[in-house]
Amino acid sequence: MGPADRRTRVRQRAYGTDERMAWLHGLPCVAQGAPGHVCDPWDMDLGRAVVQAVHVRARGMGSARGGADDQVPGCAAMHREAGEWGTGQRRAFEARTGLDLVVRAADYAEQWRAFTAL
Repeated sequence: MGPADRRTRVRQRAYGTDERMAWLHGLPCVAQGAPGHVCDPWDMDLGRAVVQAVHVRARGMGSARGGADDQVPGCAAMHREAGEWGTGQRRAFEARTGLDLVVRAADYAEQWRAFTAL
């Protein structure tokens, strides 16, 4: 096993398979429509925000580091606004929007498992 294989394994642990990423990117931003949040950037052709995979736990946190199951779909503005897990910025974002991002990530992970079990 070479360096390229190791990079692929590390990437898939952190982000999931290409199929999972395509599924996640096809969902609306988790904060879309939440109080005090405006999605950005907006894709006029799609009619929704451009979505990226947002880790709700930092990937470099030792044994508790975030993996594929610790992601939510989010726009760039949400990614910036939510800040890092365990910070005042994250707590303020969750209080303002009424979202618990760790719980939402678990919901998306469960949805993905149900989707792939079909």
